[in-house]
Amino acid sequence: MRISSRHFLWLSLFIGLSLVGVSGCGQSRNSAESGPLALQAAGAANSENTSIAARTAEFDKNGDYSGLVALARAQLKLDANDADARHALALGSFYNCDFPLAVAEWEAITQTPAYAQNAEVLELLRVARFLKGRYPDQKFEPVQAVTGEIAAQSEKWRARGATLITAKKYDEIEKIAADQTRKPTIMSDGGWVLAPFYVGLWDGDVDAESEVQWKINHARVVAWNAARPASQLARNCLARSWTNGAWLARGSEYADKVSPQAWKTVEERQLKAAPIYGKLLKEKATSPLVYAAAQRFGRLGNAPRDWHDQVLKNAVAKFPDYTDFYRERAIYLLPRWDGAPGEWERELETSADEEAARLDAAAGDRLYARVVWEMWEYHRNLKEQTQIDWPRTKRGFDSILQQNPGSLSATTMYLRLCYQWNEGIKAREILQITGGRADSSNWDTPNRFARQRIMILRLLP
Repeated sequence: MRISSRHFLWLSLFIGLSLVGVSGCGQSRNSAESGPLALQAAGAANSENTSIAARTAEFDKNGDYSGLVALARAQLKLDANDADARHALALGSFYNCDFPLAVAEWEAITQTPAYAQNAEVLELLRVARFLKGRYPDQKFEPVQAVTGEIAAQSEKWRARGATLITAKKYDEIEKIAADQTRKPTIMSDGGWVLAPFYVGLWDGDVDAESEVQWKINHARVVAWNAARPASQLARNCLARSWTNGAWLARGSEYADKVSPQAWKTVEERQLKAAPIYGKLLKEKATSPLVYAAAQRFGRLGNAPRDWHDQVLKNAVAKFPDYTDFYRERAIYLLPRWDGAPGEWERELETSADEEAARLDAAAGDRLYARVVWEMWEYHRNLKEQTQIDWPRTKRGFDSILQQNPGSLSATTMYLRLCYQWNEGIKAREILQITGGRADSSNWDTPNRFARQRIMILRLLP
């Protein structure tokens, strides 16, 4: 839902400003990891008052199936006839795709009164027998939720930026930014490491979740501007920091749920950013990240469509290889902001066609796939909730993997999409690459990855 104009009109300071040579700071990538809580689960396992069944449920919930197997084996050393422990061993083995062991354990306990009529276990045994017969000689890796290379690179570059601004090493900051703009290091999703580096400059090591933390981060950027008032990079990050503070005040609620006081703070901070952008947008851009930051600023400020159109046009003309512009544009075109259903998909098609004309067809397909990848955050079921071109998305991911054959981040997302589109052959092919590993930032939980891996092996041809 877009911001209500009753609360926040487009900033008058921006009306009529020329957009010659925009630049800007891109928004942070989400690098948070939601891996299995093995230590907490292990702590529960050591409680004398916790049953093996309850501990099994906890490990299953966290997707720590290797931990569940270890727990079950430890319990069976104490009591070899513990049926619940044998069920735990079977369950952990099943989701780690050790089907022979799962079958053996479930066959044993279904001969006991406690499990003989257990419908869930009987169904799991049936599936395990089928998969054991289907993959008699194939070995599978245990489920692991790991940090993909994109999150790892992002964390590294963000920490670097945060360390340098805290130490007030402004000359080094400027040099890195210039070097990474001239010869960028590009990740498998098309993002430049320059983006998380900038995030470290304005937002520190972690995103500000409180006014106190935002003020600490903001003070560092203010000090930088005081020391280097002519620096375009410093001014750019100051404007972005003001907009970050505005987003923090707004929160994630729908517009009509945001309090009048919060809207007042949003306006005050955006009005601090507006004149800075007003000057930056008339200068010769030295980095693509002002464009991305300006897009985000305009989205929160309810900027008119023609303003957004001009920012994107100038951004692409100056830095055509910076794909984050298209991601931010797609977010802006969601119905919750200023778009209509299917609009971001249609415009992405046009942008990908233009990229194909500029470079080649594969480049256009990669751009298309990368934006679809980013939009998963807003549409967890892309097949049901969007109008994307699936064949083009597939071509794009195939091309991405040709360029980045070891990318766990790309293969994890591609596998997820193949699962949604019932692409069995391709999903099976990708499983040979990922094994039991899943990039934790591209899959909801290890638990869900484990279940969907079973579904791919079981149902898809």
